[in-house]
Amino acid sequence: MRAVVTILVTLVLVAIGWFWWRSDTLGSAPEVRAAAEMPLPVITGDFERSSGECVDTVVWASVHARPWQALSQSYSGALDVCVEVYRNLDAADASGDSYVALVTGVWSTGERVDSWWPWEGRDDQPDPILVRLTLDPAASGEAYAASDPTAAACSATVPFAPVALEDASAVTEPPTFISGTCGGDAVRGRLAADGVSWTLSRPEEWDVTVLSYGFEVPAGASPQVSLEVDRVGVEG
Repeated sequence: MRAVVTILVTLVLVAIGWFWWRSDTLGSAPEVRAAAEMPLPVITGDFERSSGECVDTVVWASVHARPWQALSQSYSGALDVCVEVYRNLDAADASGDSYVALVTGVWSTGERVDSWWPWEGRDDQPDPILVRLTLDPAASGEAYAASDPTAAACSATVPFAPVALEDASAVTEPPTFISGTCGGDAVRGRLAADGVSWTLSRPEEWDVTVLSYGFEVPAGASPQVSLEVDRVGVEG
């Protein structure tokens, strides 16, 4: 009898713990939220703006399936991305010109639906977003570097100015800023003399992301930096 009571008590405690775990997930999951303002960098060093562009708004839809919690969460929202290119006027190497391109993404979530899984749930769909910069002409030799967001701390809040260009180190150590509920993955992909790419999954997890690419081109060249933003594996 005592063993039966022990088993029943254990099952009750497990059930309570499981419901608490799911409730905690619901409470800490990303909420519906409007986009933040598109922040620009603070320029305290010897930099001048060279060029910039924004791409069309990307509309996304993401599903976070949590089978161990009998839960799936569907989200939809939008992403706006711009690139600003700055030339470093205080470069020590007279044979080349140094630049840094800052790619700022502002993420918003317009809808969230919590469903019981598997009866109403859906397959996991982290909806990764690819951000790509293409440089023409290509950087000189090995004179290029890019943000590595996996090495950056994720902030829960967005300051007025997420990044600052203070000195030439911004070219060789390009700045990174990521913020949000921070449950997604942000990974640098291909890095080369003619550009770089990053992939950010679970777009509902981000508020503002700033990624950057520093490079040097031959003196007097006019580098063209092109920005592309796409949903991975989604046509159109």
